[in-house]
Amino acid sequence: MKGGAVLETRDIQFERDKETILQFRKDIEEVITGSKVNDYDYAAYLGRMERRIEQSNGGQVFIIRENRVIGQIGCEWREGAGYVNIFYILPEFRGQGYGREMIDWAENFFLHHGTYTYHLRVATSNERAYRLYRKSGMYPVRKEGRNYVMQKSLNFPLQDRGKGLHL
Repeated sequence: MKGGAVLETRDIQFERDKETILQFRKDIEEVITGSKVNDYDYAAYLGRMERRIEQSNGGQVFIIRENRVIGQIGCEWREGAGYVNIFYILPEFRGQGYGREMIDWAENFFLHHGTYTYHLRVATSNERAYRLYRKSGMYPVRKEGRNYVMQKSLNFPLQDRGKGLHL
C-alpha cells in the first residue's frame, strides 16, 4: 500500500468466495488460539457470513492487490452502532499500510450510512492489531473473554478521542 495507492475492494459473493472466507477465519482462529486445531464452529460461521453478506449493503468486501484477494473487512450495524465483524490481512501484506486504509474504508462506510460510532473485537493476544487500532483513535471499552472491545466515535473532537479503559 506504500506509495499512496487507493485501496481496491470488491463485494464478497458467498458461493463464489466461501473457501476464502473460511480460510481467513481459520487463520484468525490460529492467531487467537495459537493452534491450527480448535473447536470453533466453522459451519455456523459460514451461515453467519452468508446472512451478513446478504444484508450488508456493500459492507462485506475483500481487499484486492494485483487481482489477488489479500484481505477482508466486514461492516454492519449492531446495538445502535457500527460493528466491524471481520478485519483480516494476509500475513505477508501486514505492515504495509493496508490496515490503516481498511480502517479509513470502514469509517467512510459508516459515515456514508449515518453511523458515527463503531466498535470491533480484537484478541488480547493480537498486540499488533491492538496497536493499529489505538493509533487510529480507537480505545478499549471492556474485556470480553479473550477479546478487547474497542470503540471509536467519529464525531468527537480529536482531543476527546483516546479516552477509555486503560489496560
